[in-house]
Amino acid sequence: MPLSSSVLIIFVLTALNAGAQHFPEELTFPRANIEDADSGGEDAGHAANDDKSDSSHALNVSIDQSLFDKSYTGINNIAYSRALGPLSLTQNLWYELRRDKLQNTRHYLSAAGSLEYALENARYSWITPGLDWSPVVQHSSDRGGSNALMTFDIGPLANFSVKGVPVTLRTGISGRRVDSLASALSLGDNRQSVGAYGAFAAGSEEELLPFAPFYFYADGLGRQIENSSMTSITSSALGALQIGERDSLLVYGAASLFNGREGYLEGSADSRAALFTETPWRVERNVAA
Repeated sequence: MPLSSSVLIIFVLTALNAGAQHFPEELTFPRANIEDADSGGEDAGHAANDDKSDSSHALNVSIDQSLFDKSYTGINNIAYSRALGPLSLTQNLWYELRRDKLQNTRHYLSAAGSLEYALENARYSWITPGLDWSPVVQHSSDRGGSNALMTFDIGPLANFSVKGVPVTLRTGISGRRVDSLASALSLGDNRQSVGAYGAFAAGSEEELLPFAPFYFYADGLGRQIENSSMTSITSSALGALQIGERDSLLVYGAASLFNGREGYLEGSADSRAALFTETPWRVERNVAA
C-alpha cells in the first residue's frame, strides 16, 4: 500500500475516534443505558440530593487582570448563594476597571441578585415567587471632569415549569440617573427618569428538555425609560436527531432580535470623559444554524 494511502487512513480513523470521544453521551442513540441509569440509580439520586441539601451556601470568586501598553484592565466577579430554609438568596458582584495610558478611567459595577421563597402550601407549590434587583453604576473620568450613569431595576419574579421546562418571569420599576461631575467633590448637571421593564427566560443551557434530546434556552427583555425603549430576544437550541439505530446528527440553531434604542456612556474622540448619549433607533435580526 502506498505511503500516502496509509497516512490518509490513519488520519480518518483518528478523526473518527476523536469525534466519538467528544460527542456528548446524552445526545447519542440508543438512550436505553442512560434511561436505565436514571431510573435504576435511586440510591445514587438520594445521595446526590443529600449532598445538595448539606450545601447551604456557595461562594465563587474570579479575578482577571491585564496590563498592556500602559493600559490596565481588571475584571473581578463574586457570586454568592445561600439557602435559609424556604428562602434562597443569590447575589453577584461584578466590577471592571479600565485605565488607558492617558489616565482616562472607566468604572463599571453591577450588583444583581434575587431572593426566592419556596411555598410550603401544596396548592401553590408549582410556583416560586421572589424579588429581583439589578443596580448598575458606570463612571468615566479624565483630568478635566467625570460623568456617571446609574440604572436600577427592581421588581417581583416568578419561577415555574411548563411540561417540565423551567420558566422565569420578571417585571418591575426601572430607574436611571445621569450625572456630570465637575470634580470629585463638585456636582454638576444631573437628570433622573423612571420607567418600567419586563423579562422572561425559558429552558436551560445545562439540562436537556424532558421530552426530547435537546438543550433549549430563550430569554427576552423589554424596557422603557424616558425616550429610550428597547426589546431584546435571544434563543438557542442544541440537540441530536436519530439516524438509524446507533447514529445521531448534531443540530444547532440560534436567533436574536433587538428593536429600540438605548442610553449609555460614549467615549469621545479626544479621549475626554465619556458622555451620556442615546443610540439611534435600530432593528437587528440574527439567525445562525
